Amino acid sequence: MLGLFSLNTSILHRELFDIVKDKELEKFILDICKRIRYLRKEQQMTQLDLSVKCGMEENAIQRLEKGRTSPTVKTLYKVAKGLGVEVRELL
Repeated sequence: MLGLFSLNTSILHRELFDIVKDKELEKFILDICKRIRYLRKEQQMTQLDLSVKCGMEENAIQRLEKGRTSPTVKTLYKVAKGLGVEVRELL
């Protein structure tokens, strides 16, 4: 019986760790999205301006800045080029 309790505790610990990791990942992604918005506004660009420079739809920029989508590496590359910055500056 003790072994089963130990196993269940271990599984619970792993699940809690995964939840914490997911929250950290969500925060990391949201920070990137906020940084994109900040850099765009700093350059006095509209979302439409940035979308044209990136070759993306305006609503894709809107979703990205609101954190409703996780940016792919390709998206980060396009946005960085559109903003005239290196990808690392978005991170």
